[in-house]
Amino acid sequence: MYKPITLILLLVVSVSSNWLIKLGFYFEKYIFQDWGFAAYLIVPIILDTLIGSYRAIKQGKFKWKEFDRIIDKLITYITILILVHVMTSFTIDDTTITVFHWMRVTVFSALMAKEGYSILKNLAAMNKGYVPYWLLKKLEQLDKTGKFFTEEEIEENKKKELEFLHEVNNTPASEEEKKIFEKMKVPNKIDENVG
Repeated sequence: MYKPITLILLLVVSVSSNWLIKLGFYFEKYIFQDWGFAAYLIVPIILDTLIGSYRAIKQGKFKWKEFDRIIDKLITYITILILVHVMTSFTIDDTTITVFHWMRVTVFSALMAKEGYSILKNLAAMNKGYVPYWLLKKLEQLDKTGKFFTEEEIEENKKKELEFLHEVNNTPASEEEKKIFEKMKVPNKIDENVG
């Protein structure tokens, strides 16, 4: 036979576990649910903290009070993750509104780029020549502008794509394409190559 205290404990555990399950459900519905991404984000945050601390120690600039910045970063990132979840998951009349779904990939990628850039910047400052400069610059560009390609790179890629298509199809450039070449101030090789 069970003692009364055991029955009370079983009742408390049963009620509290049911309560915890409901709390978990509401948390994931209304606050945050992408734990896979959170785990991936924690890895570069830890790496950045370790490498940044090591760099500061090597340079004789390490200060414990700088760890306040880690708390600030975590509060900021947690708030951003919650905001993105709310903006991409809210419903009106039980219908999920998708107008902000672009935010998830954009913001999650921006956070990863920011951490990657910070890690590479610390590594480059400690070990000159080991970190590919172009990679550091691309992540810096993405972190600062939100764009992986500059406007010039986009225009250059458009030009190369048009040239390739016309060479393959053996057709002259259209008037609109000629205007693109003039705007970019590059010679129109398409019409020269098409006979």
